[in-house]
Amino acid sequence: MQQQPSPTPGTNPGTSIAQKYGLQRSPLWPGVEKAALAKYLKCTTCAGDQTLQVHHIMPFHLCHLVYRGDLELDERNFIPLCEESGNNHHLLLGHLGSFESYNQGGRESILTLGKSIPGLSEEAIKADKAWIQLMGSRPKPWEQWSHAEKLAFRQILDTTLPFIPTAKASAPYPFLDDGTPNPQAVTTTYH
Repeated sequence: MQQQPSPTPGTNPGTSIAQKYGLQRSPLWPGVEKAALAKYLKCTTCAGDQTLQVHHIMPFHLCHLVYRGDLELDERNFIPLCEESGNNHHLLLGHLGSFESYNQGGRESILTLGKSIPGLSEEAIKADKAWIQLMGSRPKPWEQWSHAEKLAFRQILDTTLPFIPTAKASAPYPFLDDGTPNPQAVTTTYH
C-alpha cells in the first residue's frame, strides 16, 4: 500500500476523504473540535504543541458509512496528534500513512509507538519494525471492503464504542445485513 503525501500542516484531510464518499462534516464539528483542542494542548505521542489535530481513532468517514456518525463528535474516539512538517504523527501513527485508513490497534497502539520510537521523526517511524508491520496490515480503502468486512467494522464500533443515547436518538441506525444503503443513516450525527 502506498503512503499518501503529508498534507499542508493544519489542513483537514478528513474533510476531503469524506467528500470522496459523498459525506460532509457535521455542522457541530467545528465547535467540538475547538473544545477538544482547548482541552488537549499537546500531541499524545511527542508532547509537541504545534499544528495539533483531533485525530479520530476510528475515522469519521468510516463511522458514517456504517451508520455510526455519532462517533464523529464522540470524545472517546479522539486523540490529539500533531502534523508538524517532517514529523506528521497524525498521518504516520494515527493513519499509518493513508488518511483513507487507520491504526487498528487504536489508542493503545498509537501510544505504544509514541513511546517506543526514538525521536519520532518521520525517518525513525518509517524504519520501525512494529510500524512497518502495522502498515502492512492496515485496512484498505472503503470501496475495497466486502459487505462482511463492513458488518465486522460496525460490530467493532458497537462493541468498543457503544452508542450513547441522545434526546434525538435512543439507538443508532442499524447497518443492514443485505447491504441496502440508507442515505439518511449515513449523514446523521444523532445530535
